[in-house]
Amino acid sequence: MDPRKQNLSRYATHHLQFNPGQDLSLLNAMIYTIIEEGLIDKDYVKNNTEGFELLEKEIKSFNPQIMEKICGINSEIIREVARLYAKSKTSIIFWGMGISQHVHERRMLFA
Repeated sequence: MDPRKQNLSRYATHHLQFNPGQDLSLLNAMIYTIIEEGLIDKDYVKNNTEGFELLEKEIKSFNPQIMEKICGINSEIIREVARLYAKSKTSIIFWGMGISQHVHERRMLFA
């Protein structure tokens, strides 16, 4: 996921070149899919998180069909990548300082 295409992209199965400034829209659309399709680890959430009920409520406004117009990524691709991420044995989201200094950081519901 990067608004720029870069050399590292050639190693990726998917490169999501979202509209600049819409990274959180894309991430939240992925969260929407993961929750909507029941791809969460319920035991992990129960034992290791706080505020999940609020996340479930807040994420409803990030439907991938709506977010595709905002972030510029087709909703089916958003859903496909969310499923791959959620179903993989090990997954990570890695970011640089950009996202932690984002003007909408408080709206980022998952990292």
